[in-house]
Amino acid sequence: MIRANPLQGQVSMRPGLTRHWRDFPNMNKRTIIVLFALGIACFLLACGSPEQKRDKFFKKGVSLYEQGDYIKARLEFKNALQIDLKYAKAWHMLGMVEFRAGKSKEAFKALSKAVDLDPTLLNAQLTLAKLYLSIKNTAKAMEKISLVLNEQPDDPAALLVKSAVLLAEKDDESAKSILHALLKKGLTQPDVYIMLAAAYTNENKPEIVKKVLHDGIAANPNSIVLKRLLADTLIVLGDLKGATRQYEEIIAIQPDNIDSQLKFAEFCLTSNQPDKAEVILNRIAEADPGHVGKRIAIARLYFNNNLMEKAGEELHDALSHNPGSFKLRFALSEYLTNDSTSITARSATTSIT
Repeated sequence: MIRANPLQGQVSMRPGLTRHWRDFPNMNKRTIIVLFALGIACFLLACGSPEQKRDKFFKKGVSLYEQGDYIKARLEFKNALQIDLKYAKAWHMLGMVEFRAGKSKEAFKALSKAVDLDPTLLNAQLTLAKLYLSIKNTAKAMEKISLVLNEQPDDPAALLVKSAVLLAEKDDESAKSILHALLKKGLTQPDVYIMLAAAYTNENKPEIVKKVLHDGIAANPNSIVLKRLLADTLIVLGDLKGATRQYEEIIAIQPDNIDSQLKFAEFCLTSNQPDKAEVILNRIAEADPGHVGKRIAIARLYFNNNLMEKAGEELHDALSHNPGSFKLRFALSEYLTNDSTSITARSATTSIT
C-alpha cells in the first residue's frame, strides 16, 4: 500500500520504506506525460466535429456502394443525413443505392433532393433523366439531359440516354446520328449497338440490324443481350440454323442461366425441333426436380405450345418430388381445367384435391 506525506513530499511504499518523488526516474514522468497526451488525442478524435462524423459515414457508404453492398451503404448514407440533412452528396448516393436496388420511387425522391440542394451533381441529373424515361416522360428526361450536356457536351453516358429518349420519341434519324458518332469515337459498349439495332428495327431493316448486332458481338463477345437480339433477327430472316447457333453460344457462356435455357427450348419448340427442346427441359428438371418455379415454367412452356400431355406429365412428376406444394397443385388444377382433351388427366383430380 502506498502512503503519501504531503508535508514532507515523501511516499511510503510499505511500512518502513519511504522514497522521495524526485527519486523516481525521469522516464516514468515522460511516460505519464505521453499517456496523458494520447488520452487527450483519443478524446478529441472520439468527439470530432459533426462534419467529420458526417464525412466518415459518407466515405464508408461510398466504399460499400462500390463493393456492391447496397444494404449497408444505405445505412451509412442515412447516418450521414441524420447529421446533416442538407448534405447533397449523401442524398445523391442514397438515390443511387435505391436506383441500383430497383426502388424507383425512393430513388427519385433522394435524387430530386440532391439536385435541389446542388444542381451541379450531373450524375444525379442523368439518373433522374433515366427515371423520367422509364415512365415515358420524355420531355422531363430531355430537360435533365440538357442540363448535363450543357456542362459536358461530349459526355458519352448522357449522349446514350439522349439517344434512348430520341428513340422513344420516334426520332430514329437523330438517335442514329448520335450513336454512329459514338461508335466513331470508340465507344463500343453493348448499349450503343442495342439502341442502333432498335433504330433500324423501327425502320424495318433486318439486314442492317443483323450487321449492327454482328459488329456488337465482335466488340462484346460475351454479351447475352446482343446474342439474343441477333437470334431473334435471324429468325425473322428465316435463318433458323444461325439462330440455333446463337442460343447454343448463349448456353455455353451461361450454362446455369435457366431463363436462357427456357428461351432456347421455346425457340426449338417453335422451330420444329421438339426433341432438342425436350433434352433441354429434361436437363433443367433433372438438375433440380423439387424446384417448383422451374417445373411450372417447363409445364407452361409445353402447355403454351399445345403439348398438353407433356405439360401434365411434368406437373405430376414435379408434384411427386414436392407433394406439399400448393403452387404445384394450383398449376395442375389450372392445367386440368384448361385441358379438355385429356381424360386421363381429368380422372386424376381426385388424387390432388
